[in-house]
Amino acid sequence: MEPSGDGYKKYYLKENHIILEALSVMVFFNEKIETVSRGDLDALIEERIRYTVKYASEYSPFYKMWFKEQGINPSDIRTHEDLRELPIISGKTIRENQPPQSTDFQFRSIDWGKVFTLHETSGTSGTPKAFFLIWEDWEDMLKNMREAFSHRVLAQAIGSLFVHHTV
Repeated sequence: MEPSGDGYKKYYLKENHIILEALSVMVFFNEKIETVSRGDLDALIEERIRYTVKYASEYSPFYKMWFKEQGINPSDIRTHEDLRELPIISGKTIRENQPPQSTDFQFRSIDWGKVFTLHETSGTSGTPKAFFLIWEDWEDMLKNMREAFSHRVLAQAIGSLFVHHTV
């Protein structure tokens, strides 16, 4: 998605540098979500919390067991404030619930057929912790990186020149 609004004035090339002149106006990639009211944003966050907790409790072997062992009814977790009351899950717990300590990745909540890539942390605290990405995760990350970079560039460029070396 291209930015909307009047934020870009012009680009030009000068001595192997891209120069961006920008106007002092707001630029949005998704104006509806970026300008939502605080109340609507909180409602969206809480909707996503309920969805995520329900999904984890239904599809993750670890969370199915964890909620039961902790005596927590997942449907009781409704707001971001409810998250503060949950016990912390440590990196040690994560490592104990994946190979080689476990026969499978107990945190995994998707079928193996949907896994696009498997990633691991660097393992600086011991055994690396693994996590999975599906194709849609990659698409979301790319969109977020593009938007974050563009916003950073615009923040640096507003009212001035931004120089990016192109060699």
